[in-house]
Amino acid sequence: MEYFCQDLNSWLVLMFGRLANGFGVGVVCAVVPLYYYEISPNTKTGLYDALFQVGFNAGNFMANIFGLHWLLGQNNIWRNMFLINILPNLGFLLCYPEIPESPSFLVTKKDYVQAEMNNYLLKGPNAKIDRDHQNQSHEQISFFEKYYQIFKIKSV
Repeated sequence: MEYFCQDLNSWLVLMFGRLANGFGVGVVCAVVPLYYYEISPNTKTGLYDALFQVGFNAGNFMANIFGLHWLLGQNNIWRNMFLINILPNLGFLLCYPEIPESPSFLVTKKDYVQAEMNNYLLKGPNAKIDRDHQNQSHEQISFFEKYYQIFKIKSV
């Protein structure tokens, strides 16, 4: 979308594309660390989350490099910088069918067999499904429900 803003002679298309892009990045920054937490072995959870942040910042650095005047920052080819975003997206789309669902998510859906299979695939033969984590998340929900009930403003 951002690529075509010059052809359409509209800055609104560029702004809408940037807004949509920012929303997508925000969702990714919230969902990916959570997924990493659920699929990673307990001893490597911090490593996986740190690698996400390093990769995210490396991507920002590369975007700044591509925006330099002598590379893609010239008036006639600046739009090509937006086309580079297609490459990681295509890689993700090709790998998406092979990404296993989180065992924690499968346990909440009561699909215990698939949860055990995915847990074995992700964490190895000695890994057990973290049912304590499931109970903890339900306890957190009940805590927030109690908090909401305490501070709920009653209508007049």
